[in-house]
Amino acid sequence: MSTPADINNHTQRILGKPSSWVDARLELIDTQPLHGGRRVLLYGNGNVVVQQVQPGLQERRYEFRVERERALNLLQLCVKNNLAEIDTEHRLGLPNEARVQLRLVGSQLKECRVYKWAGVQNRKFDSIYQAMLEFEQEIEGETPFYEGVYQDYYYLDNRPKNFAGGCRIGMIRLI
Repeated sequence: MSTPADINNHTQRILGKPSSWVDARLELIDTQPLHGGRRVLLYGNGNVVVQQVQPGLQERRYEFRVERERALNLLQLCVKNNLAEIDTEHRLGLPNEARVQLRLVGSQLKECRVYKWAGVQNRKFDSIYQAMLEFEQEIEGETPFYEGVYQDYYYLDNRPKNFAGGCRIGMIRLI
């Protein structure tokens, strides 16, 4: 049952009813071409993708599952912190300054993207960021699913075949 707080929570509106959260996706994008970084995707059904990006845009990709409850708890953290309404500093970046992105996509393809400059403190953003980083720690000692050129558009195919989210429709990528 919705409460007035739920109606005013933009993140809750993006995710929709908790019963549909299994089709949601949370992404952490923390990469720079010169320095590498990581991209972590958490699906509401418990699927996880960790892409460790090396300088020069080479990646090691790992795919695994966590308990669905853990995934849903992280989405609940996004609602609790109202990710879509987190106010971050809007300014030009400094040379070589990293800019981290959290992207939340609901089951109805509503989404939000929140950016934060490295070194800038934001308790709400940082709590979600740290929770996403925990997935990267879980791959230590594991064999990558893929090694090669970084694919910043990679998504798991856990959607119905008519789902277009995450695809580059109408674009041709020349290599």
